Amino acid sequence: MLKEAIDTIREMADDANVNKNTPVFVEVDKRKTLATKTKEGDIFITDAERGPARTHRATDLETVVAFALRFKDLEPAIWYSRAGVVCLIDDEDREDTIKLTLTFSDQFAKLRELQGNKAKVSQRDMILLLRSTFKDCLMHNADLVKQLRTVKVQSGGTTELQRGKSSEGRQIAAEIGSQYEPPEYLSLSIPVFLDQIGTGLQTVQCVFEVHEDGPTFQLFPLPAELECAAVDAEVRIHDRIVSLLGESSVPVYFGAP
Repeated sequence: MLKEAIDTIREMADDANVNKNTPVFVEVDKRKTLATKTKEGDIFITDAERGPARTHRATDLETVVAFALRFKDLEPAIWYSRAGVVCLIDDEDREDTIKLTLTFSDQFAKLRELQGNKAKVSQRDMILLLRSTFKDCLMHNADLVKQLRTVKVQSGGTTELQRGKSSEGRQIAAEIGSQYEPPEYLSLSIPVFLDQIGTGLQTVQCVFEVHEDGPTFQLFPLPAELECAAVDAEVRIHDRIVSLLGESSVPVYFGAP
């Protein structure tokens, strides 16, 4: 491996030093080793003075922007996406970085899971899901948990239920003073990412379906709803970065370096 490196250095030096009259400085890895070649063709490798590349880990967006402003004379650059935010402290050598890794919120992750499997869940599990993961997310259906608690399975008779449908035998009846009308869709107000990015809440439209077997329930997002929410969150990330940078000329790019 060392011989190959030295051969590569020699070829680079020969190309750069056509007349072979002056020593040529050749950089192997400016943070580990430096190599120089004399006019006689001798190569000397020495330890570099610079330390290893630093990869800082931020826990909020403000820290990433603070580094960009601190080292603004080194021409930093900021990249962002739903995967994270990265600041190249020096966009020329692109070695020292500070990165904020983004994590999807529990609510967003659960909706992705439900979108994939469209699982039927029991009455108890649906109530628990709405009380825990989706607490304070129900928007216009804040009383849904209370209504679901009244849904029962009863024997005999015919009861109007499920948006005007009727069924014989075991029935789902809602006793809340008036006929229970399950919503066809739910609007959930959820964060796309955990709180460290501060992009606020996005609205996701979901199907809410009631089945008589149990009863059981389905909750899953409509097509493209999660992607639209993620894209909106990315736009908000950009806007927050620009706002935190103020009048600074630090460039902001979408993607990954």
